[in-house]
Amino acid sequence: MRPENEKNKPVIEASTTSKKDQPSESSQEALDNTWAELTQDWQSQPYEKVDVQALLSQTKKRTFWAKFLLALNILATVCFIVVVIVMWLSNSQDKTTMTYLIFAAVGSVIFVYYEIKIRLIAWQQVSASPDMAVKNAIKGIESSINYIRLTKFSCWFLVPAGSWYVIEMAKQNDKSMWLGLIIMNVSVGVMWGITHLFHRKRKAELAKLKNTA
Repeated sequence: MRPENEKNKPVIEASTTSKKDQPSESSQEALDNTWAELTQDWQSQPYEKVDVQALLSQTKKRTFWAKFLLALNILATVCFIVVVIVMWLSNSQDKTTMTYLIFAAVGSVIFVYYEIKIRLIAWQQVSASPDMAVKNAIKGIESSINYIRLTKFSCWFLVPAGSWYVIEMAKQNDKSMWLGLIIMNVSVGVMWGITHLFHRKRKAELAKLKNTA
């Protein structure tokens, strides 16, 4: 017969092993709390479903208007150049108007150059795949923002050039320059204000899309 202490030994070891394998009550409670915090954090994350078809339609429409504006700006540039050439060939004595139109033609050429550069960068990265709808929209909005920045920047050149032209023409015709200056500067200010509103709107749209991408 085995001694009594040897009979009890396996029982004691099994009991000890069982206690080591089970996590303590405090550890289990900490784990439950951590899991609850992670679940709550996941549920609180912003999530918005993107209407892919609506996004594709919007991107297509904006691309059309971007091309339309580009065509108009190219046409305006060509018109400026043609008028300058005609005035020069006809030996026009209206030097003030000719100088202003030369400035407008050069400025328009520079504007269109950067506009084409901005648009091509976006259009070359556009994919026809519906899976790329969000990325295409992001590229389109970024292109629109860059175009708006270019337009706003050009306003700072229109103010001094336009003011100079109004003042010179008023002197030639012996008329008051103030009405012309007010109309010209208010027009440029309105154009800048409208583009600034579009700038803020596009930036908000871009931030929203990047959160869903």
